[in-house]
Amino acid sequence: MDRSNPRLKVVDHQDIFLDSTMLPSFNSNSIISNLHHIEGLSEHYIYFNDDVFLGRWVEPAQFFLGSGIALVSPANNRRRFGEARVEEEPHFNISRNIRSILQDAFGVTVSRAIKHTPHPQIRSLHYQMESRFREHYQSTWSHPFRHHDDIAADQLHHYYAQITGRAVPGQLKYSYINLMDETHSSRLSSILALRNRDVFCLNDAPTGGRPVPEDLVQHFLDGYFPVPSSFEVPE
Repeated sequence: MDRSNPRLKVVDHQDIFLDSTMLPSFNSNSIISNLHHIEGLSEHYIYFNDDVFLGRWVEPAQFFLGSGIALVSPANNRRRFGEARVEEEPHFNISRNIRSILQDAFGVTVSRAIKHTPHPQIRSLHYQMESRFREHYQSTWSHPFRHHDDIAADQLHHYYAQITGRAVPGQLKYSYINLMDETHSSRLSSILALRNRDVFCLNDAPTGGRPVPEDLVQHFLDGYFPVPSSFEVPE
């Protein structure tokens, strides 16, 4: 990473956590729930996870309407019901905790998961959620590692924004590839050949099976992104 690039700004956790006693933090849920504290952050911004890639040229209108309404990406699969449990995987518990919060606040039950796409975010809405659900934010901030009581603000924003009329479903062309499942290998070849996806995710969710071979993943990345980014230090 070329830190001298004037278009790049590295933000330290100390700059966004309101209470320094909660640092260091290795909890992505806690960190995500502090991102709106970044100084100078735009009212409308896009949050990427580190396994999400742009597949081709995209426009702002694919993430926000001219009115400022966010275009979100609900998935077709459903999240499990029931109470959060320490034995469960973190993403299931996050969904359960968010569902409980929204049921109490609006009498609305959410069930659909969220696609692994870039997430359009509205900064003022994050401050609104932080104020309204302060207890849940502080609880998440206090956990240095992922915890079954956590929330994640980007996911809460997805549902909250739709309930309050600040978001509607969008139409991003998207693919999900699980690199821990060898049967997904053909998807890499198809995406590389067609380049017809706006965004795609290369995730590594455990399956218990054989993973996609590493040399195939490297071949895909080298082929899809042959030109180094301007934010990389030249070799």
